Amino acid sequence: MIRLFRAPPMERTRRVLHVLALLLMSIMGIINAFIHAKDAWATMPQGLYLSAVTFLLALAAAWLGYAPRGNASAHRGDVR
Repeated sequence: MIRLFRAPPMERTRRVLHVLALLLMSIMGIINAFIHAKDAWATMPQGLYLSAVTFLLALAAAWLGYAPRGNASAHRGDVR
């Protein structure tokens, strides 16, 4: 949390988006699990849509959390 508030503005925005994406993904995942707990045919197509949205949120959260920031060569370990 301290890094979140001490980071430069662009980095702070990216970190806040990452946390929000993780939170939203978790909530959607729980709702998705409750929907899928019903009868299989009763959840179609709502269950499929929720699964797709949850998957896309997981991809967005991973991209926000693990994508290189700034100078990409610094993340690859290149030495100059």
